[in-house]
Amino acid sequence: MKKIMQFVMLSSAGLGAACFVGCASMPTPTNTVGTISQAPFGKTADGTPVEIYTLRNARGAKPAS
Repeated sequence: MKKIMQFVMLSSAGLGAACFVGCASMPTPTNTVGTISQAPFGKTADGTPVEIYTLRNARGAKPAS
């Protein structure tokens, strides 16, 4: 039982170290701020204008329409 626990602990430590090394080597984006754009979307039943807001992250990704 003691050898199994040692193996689990050593494996966990190795996996944790690999994760830290992998994260440290990732490039940092230069533009870390996203954008919000606003556009007319339509009107409600009573005629009130409705706007649509689109959020984009720093890499240009946005939610699916």
